[in-house]
Amino acid sequence: MEKLRALLAKKSWDRDSVTVRGTRELRFKENRSHYLGAMVDEYVPVITELSLATSEKTVTLAPSSQEFVELAEVLEAHVTLPLFTRLLEPLAMPIREVATFAAQYGKLDRHFDLDEEEIEAMMRNDEVAHDDIVFRRFQLSAFAEAHPQYDRALYEEVLDSRSGRYRVHDLTTFFGWHARSSALFDKDGDFTPEAAERLNALLDKWEEAGTGIEHVRYQAPRALSAHPMHEARIHDYVEAEFARRGMTAAPAALRP
Repeated sequence: MEKLRALLAKKSWDRDSVTVRGTRELRFKENRSHYLGAMVDEYVPVITELSLATSEKTVTLAPSSQEFVELAEVLEAHVTLPLFTRLLEPLAMPIREVATFAAQYGKLDRHFDLDEEEIEAMMRNDEVAHDDIVFRRFQLSAFAEAHPQYDRALYEEVLDSRSGRYRVHDLTTFFGWHARSSALFDKDGDFTPEAAERLNALLDKWEEAGTGIEHVRYQAPRALSAHPMHEARIHDYVEAEFARRGMTAAPAALRP
């Protein structure tokens, strides 16, 4: 990103005031064998245009320039861009799909710094530094901006849980799952009526089948697509229901 940073410095632009605008299109790559054996034409998305824009001025980057190459690499690594690879039957009409996109340059610049730090942390085998990088990268996501409750304090709780069982690389996915799983509970932390009905229906089936409690404890969170941090609540509910129904803890089925 050194070329890009030099360009911004030359124009006295603050990185957070710059928007990246670009165009991506599908282009024919090759005719190749599909995994089922048939031959297909492969079209892949390629960034064809990039520009840097402020409220007052726009600078278009030449596709052959180092600035273009640097920016395209960071965009491909850290932004969900439009268009996906497509496979077509040979001799089909050539396709032309074009889409535009925009991204904040400041976030891309920070992602690049984090990439460099991550490589150094991996070389040192530094888990503490890696964990910090994971959270700082998460802070750059739209999800983090929209859900301030997923803060560093909760992340520290995640790291401390069950001796690091929850060490993750992608907090956006991890906390996104947590947000969806939270819909199982009301504001007091109890199951919503809908979630309780689903779980009780499952318990009815397991009770009828004589399923052991260990198997039920294992399967219930998965049947509800519950987040690992919510498993304890489900286990408590299962154990209470086993006691209330007089279900036995008889031989647990083997986990799949």
